[in-house]
Amino acid sequence: MTTERRAHRRQGAARPCLAFILGPGERPLGLAVPEDVSAGGVRLLASRRFAAGESLALVPQFPHPLEGRAFPFRVARCEALPGGGYSLAGPFLKALAREEVRALAGG
Repeated sequence: MTTERRAHRRQGAARPCLAFILGPGERPLGLAVPEDVSAGGVRLLASRRFAAGESLALVPQFPHPLEGRAFPFRVARCEALPGGGYSLAGPFLKALAREEVRALAGG
């Protein structure tokens, strides 16, 4: 049996939502869909590659209940996926509230 080593438990995205990935100056850089979310970080399916250390923001789009809210995070890793796209993960710059985690995961 494996044990969770993270400070915040991950929650898989029940109903993935489309989100913009914004860079500095709120510049749109790509699209993403959350795969799992915790209070401390996020893992996304992303439309493009990002470098480790980049500061980005995840912004859910309509009809998501958190539409337009920015959730800043820092890229920890970004890997190409065999079928196309990228697996992007990183910690949020500020821990999310339980309700925000639940909403981003679609639960």
